[in-house]
Amino acid sequence: MARDLVNSGIDEVVLADYNIAKAEELAKALNGLGKGKVSAIKVDANQHDELVRILKGENLAAVCNLIGPYFKFGPPVARAAIEARVPYIDINDDYQPALEILNDLHKKAKDAGIPIFTGCGVSPGWTNMMGKLGSTKLDQTHKIAVDWLWPALAGGGPGVISHIYHMLSGKCLQFLEGEYREIPAGTEKTRLTSSDGQFDGYVYYVGHGEPATLPRYIENVKEVTNKGGLIPSEATDLYFKYIAAGLDGEPVEVEGQKISLAAVTLAMMERELQDSEEAKNENGYFKVTVQGKKNGQDKELVYEFAEPGSHMTAWPASIITQMIIKGEITQKGAYAPEALNADQIEAIIQGLTDRGLETKRSE
Repeated sequence: MARDLVNSGIDEVVLADYNIAKAEELAKALNGLGKGKVSAIKVDANQHDELVRILKGENLAAVCNLIGPYFKFGPPVARAAIEARVPYIDINDDYQPALEILNDLHKKAKDAGIPIFTGCGVSPGWTNMMGKLGSTKLDQTHKIAVDWLWPALAGGGPGVISHIYHMLSGKCLQFLEGEYREIPAGTEKTRLTSSDGQFDGYVYYVGHGEPATLPRYIENVKEVTNKGGLIPSEATDLYFKYIAAGLDGEPVEVEGQKISLAAVTLAMMERELQDSEEAKNENGYFKVTVQGKKNGQDKELVYEFAEPGSHMTAWPASIITQMIIKGEITQKGAYAPEALNADQIEAIIQGLTDRGLETKRSE
């Protein structure tokens, strides 16, 4: 995301990270790409007062929270941004923090006079916006289904591992028959195949943000679901086994040393899938199906995208951030990206197209 901000002509980018050495290394690599300045500072997102002080002191036009897992780091960083009165954007992909931000922080952000946009990655994010855009082309929207496949070894480190455990275990929120329902995650196994046949695997109900937020912004929708899985599909089965074995817990102490179970999981996945090209594919696949009525007739619209995961995740957030900085997004309060109007969403999708990311539309 930082690279895209620099390439887009942002004057100054500050990389705030607990690992200052890595932040400085990236800042050095990005300096010189554009006309803007890239610097690095150390920050501990667990320290609220420190975070607020830094956000206030840097004279920021916006803060982008890219720290996962978001069930731990989403709302706390958003609260700090509100206290510092700095517009906030994240790529949160867990539904619980999405609801906390939208329900608990909307008035606070509005009173502070700033926008808060949560879930601005690929899923949720790009998927939500296509669901909303599809709904504007119908007279009535009845159902929105978001389905996806993600390479098991696509990167992201222990934070991504923790998110996968979180979304595949316990209960997950879906919007069924016009109401929110918590149902067991990892159920309702379904085969998903892309229209070009390049992606194929099994998906399950998972805990993602789309079912939590889309019904807020699409009138009278009756069903919003999210199903996802890893490729190859055996990777999802491995996660189910690891969950049953208790590897989705907190770090454990062994001979006086703290051992991250997420790091252990990553090492085990790399060993089990070392010969799988599917697992190492950099592209994820997403399908958004919107069903409803147009001129009294049943109508189905389908949107697909399969691009490098890092780009799909970072660039929607980068574009939204830049629109906020430029005054092209002026809402005050806490929102998901599908709160934007059709013209704003089309501008974001055009920005992705300009960067080489394609949305296949079947309308």
